[in-house]
Amino acid sequence: MKNRSSVALKHEKDALWRPSYSWYLKTFVIVLGLLTVTFFTLNILLKQYMRQIDKELTPWLNNGNTNKVATQ
Repeated sequence: MKNRSSVALKHEKDALWRPSYSWYLKTFVIVLGLLTVTFFTLNILLKQYMRQIDKELTPWLNNGNTNKVATQ
């Protein structure tokens, strides 16, 4: 009867396929691209449901009009 640990080690060494660095890079680029496309698609589709923030709360979004920024 064979030792189970030696059988397990033999199968780990003789892997049928191991990913290379180019596979990791290609997969990363594909996932990043899909996430980017999904983000911008949802941003366009759900634009009407986004909350409008008052310009007084966000003076940096006031289209460069910094004269009216409140100072304390």
